[in-house]
Amino acid sequence: LWFVEQMAPGGSAYTISSALRLEGALDVPRLSAALTRIRARHPSLRTRFEDEGGAPLQAIDPPQPLELARADAADPDALEATLAGFAAEPFDLSAGPLVRCLLVRLAPETHVLALAAHHIVADHRSLEVMIGDLVALYRDPAAEPPAPAMSYAAHALAQRGRAGEFEAQAEAWRQELDGLAPLLDLPTDLPRPPRRDPAGARLRFEAPDALLPRIEALARAHATTPYVVLLAAFHALHARYSGAQDICIGTTVSNRDRAEVADTVGYFANTLALRARIDPA
Repeated sequence: LWFVEQMAPGGSAYTISSALRLEGALDVPRLSAALTRIRARHPSLRTRFEDEGGAPLQAIDPPQPLELARADAADPDALEATLAGFAAEPFDLSAGPLVRCLLVRLAPETHVLALAAHHIVADHRSLEVMIGDLVALYRDPAAEPPAPAMSYAAHALAQRGRAGEFEAQAEAWRQELDGLAPLLDLPTDLPRPPRRDPAGARLRFEAPDALLPRIEALARAHATTPYVVLLAAFHALHARYSGAQDICIGTTVSNRDRAEVADTVGYFANTLALRARIDPA
């Protein structure tokens, strides 16, 4: 991610964010103090990356206050624009901080708290950990939630010790993906652009209420999860549209394969290219 930032600085493609709606009387100083303690608890949130001769050098700053930016929004459109602007603001990997927060006031007792971080120091599980800490520290400022069993730096050192194991796994993946066609030829209404572009859209829909229990039952019958059932359906759909019988789809995984890193803030998530051979019958 550091290399990607050097190639195309100032983007927001690797900013992750979350927003919480807060109802009721809000003690803003108490909230701000809780956010500062969260940054102090997790070294990843105090980490920045300096350029030393063309290579990244990790620097972990001492605890310091995390600024809580403030804004007002009069209606849902203004709120959406404010949150979009907050998420699109780029991070400076060398100067930091690589986490920020914004409190938007909608009414005297209605607020939205937005959190954003650069993906290089956090993933979506990290946001869940931060929100859990925030709830605990706001409810009881004297509380001290249990610290993660392993720091991200310790995890990184442990990973280096598994280099031989990882090389064997990499070779297995090279064999798994060998001979795969580089692109899937889908009959879309527009040609594939010559250059990759992040522009896109979202299509929201609701599945029938009766569908979810059927998916869950199918997952249980095959000792897997609803996500894997939907992923298999996604492979099959691409096979029907393209006529191909060898389909590869990228998916993210949490990559937290050890219990001691379940509550560690840091970048663990990874992407897997999952290949499926589809039998038309």
